[in-house]
Amino acid sequence: MNQYKRLLGNTFIFAIGTFSSKILVILMLRFYTGMMTQDEMGVADLIIKTTSILYPVVSLSIGQAVIRYGLERKYYKRSVFTIALVTVLCGFIIALPFHPLLSLIHYNTSAGVTGSLLEYQWIIYLYVLTSCTQNVCSQFIRALGHVRLYAIDGIFRTFVTIMLNILYLKVFRWNILGYVFSIICSDALSTVCLFIIAGLWKYVKLKRLDMHLWRGMLAYSLPLVPDAILVYIIGFSDQVFLASMQDTAVSAIYSIAYRVPTLIALVASIFVDAWQISMVNNNTKEEQITFFSNVGNTYSSIVFIIASGGVMFAKIINLFRKEKINPMIGGAGISAFPMSARVIQKMAQEEEKGNIILMHAVGANVSGQIASVIAGGLVIKLVTQFL
Repeated sequence: MNQYKRLLGNTFIFAIGTFSSKILVILMLRFYTGMMTQDEMGVADLIIKTTSILYPVVSLSIGQAVIRYGLERKYYKRSVFTIALVTVLCGFIIALPFHPLLSLIHYNTSAGVTGSLLEYQWIIYLYVLTSCTQNVCSQFIRALGHVRLYAIDGIFRTFVTIMLNILYLKVFRWNILGYVFSIICSDALSTVCLFIIAGLWKYVKLKRLDMHLWRGMLAYSLPLVPDAILVYIIGFSDQVFLASMQDTAVSAIYSIAYRVPTLIALVASIFVDAWQISMVNNNTKEEQITFFSNVGNTYSSIVFIIASGGVMFAKIINLFRKEKINPMIGGAGISAFPMSARVIQKMAQEEEKGNIILMHAVGANVSGQIASVIAGGLVIKLVTQFL
């Protein structure tokens, strides 16, 4: 039972740290749009998104291996942390000669000026280095069990970023460089503070690296690199297309509006982070399996209940209709076209082979798409009020 209490406690702590940071960032949007033009916001966000794609390539997603092997008692914490830092440094050095590839990512401003991210190569590389290093440190303190420090660090980085943004944008007028450099400085300062407060310097041991452990960590992290890259491409490729095919002003509006719905995804990520720590810290393998199964089943049930809102809505409609509709059709009322309609049709046929509700499900599916477009338009309209 202590494991479940610990899971709830970790989830609550992560929620405080994550949501408070995101809320502070959203509250600062008005300041950013007042200090920077739409084109400058678009270029700055393009730099940040590009760095997010480069991060797993340079670090080889070693941060995931840090939390995995750092939680295992049979591995020396010093070896895990040192190997992660050396991996980031080696990846960064190897990536340096490939900076001309940044010229492939170009943009157009609303004034007709064309440029590429090669102009910002030094700040992109600096951003990648500080981001990778800070991630390794933050994941390692999670592995050490410093959950509160991990949450406080998230709030601290956000606060420092905001203060530096006010200094760089309001006072120094550095615009694009100031916006990005404030994040770099906050990551660097966070790394220094974690080294001091958590005593991470004690876990650095460069002599006689455990090559067997290194191979094991890379075998765990390398398959995660393509996954991370594809996730970023799916999430941010549309902004790259907008910046090149339209202009950076349109890209900026789209990017700001996109931040609002991403808050929903944070709920799941917060729970998964807390679940990951609680699961690996169990004493025996049998306890790990039991704990994983119980929590996984409960989590899946909750997600299913939330996702089945369309089905319940269809049942409610049936209370007021003489001609009833199949409630399964309500499950297709999302924007994932046409997969959700096809899934509903398949489920209906599994219940009874003669069931054919594909066209009805497609209708609900299209309605879900239209609703998503309308919702997106409303968000963009609200965002433009502050630009």
